[in-house]
Amino acid sequence: MPSKDKHGRLRMEQLLVTPREAARALSIGRSTLYQLLANGSITAVKIGRARRIPAAVLREWINSQAHDVERQTEAGCRPVSAPQP
Repeated sequence: MPSKDKHGRLRMEQLLVTPREAARALSIGRSTLYQLLANGSITAVKIGRARRIPAAVLREWINSQAHDVERQTEAGCRPVSAPQP
C-alpha cells in the first residue's frame, strides 16, 4: 500500500530487491543468500541479466522460518540457532 513521504507525495513500497539488498535485509551474507537461491528456499525473477527477489518472497521465507522454529519448540527440539550447553 502506498504511503506518503515527508513532502506529502505518494511513495510506493519497493517490490523487488537485489541479492545484496535482500542479504542485508535478512542480516545474512551474500553467499548464504545465493545458497538459499540455489536450493530453492528463496526464489528470484530474472529481468534481462539481472536477478531480483520479490519483497513478498522474503517475507514468506521469514514467516516459514519462524513457523519451523515454533514447530521444533512444540516438539521439544531446540531451534537451530539456540546455543548448545
